[in-house]
Amino acid sequence: MQSIRRGSYTRKILSFKYRRLFKKAYRLLDISPLKGGGDCGLLCGRKCCKPMEGLGIYLLPHERNALYSTKGVFRWEREKRGYFLQCDGVCDRKNRPMQCRVYPLMPIIGLNGLMFIRNPMGGCPIGKKDINPEFVRRCFKAYKLILQKIL
Repeated sequence: MQSIRRGSYTRKILSFKYRRLFKKAYRLLDISPLKGGGDCGLLCGRKCCKPMEGLGIYLLPHERNALYSTKGVFRWEREKRGYFLQCDGVCDRKNRPMQCRVYPLMPIIGLNGLMFIRNPMGGCPIGKKDINPEFVRRCFKAYKLILQKIL
């Protein structure tokens, strides 16, 4: 009985640790991807936030701890590859997962390290020349912060 309590306590501590880590990364990404700033969703009618049946994103390891308290906007499924998340298309922007925060970019993690490409999903009208360089820099910084702790 005592070991169960200790394990539960350890899970709570780890949960808190990862929640703080992701919140720090999320704060780094509180910046517009547009070079001139502003709401990029006004350009396309928020195409990236339209729910599409069967489509969603995989969360990063332990990211669910940061989003767990978010109510009513996400549907979770536990799969072999991790947690698969689908949303209803309307969310509190403060509670978006990492992949939504770095959109219209998409991280690629490979043998050569971390890189970002333009995300092929969603039909974002933001061109390469319109992306805020500070946004790109912060995407790298946020992902590196998380990857150092979870890998």
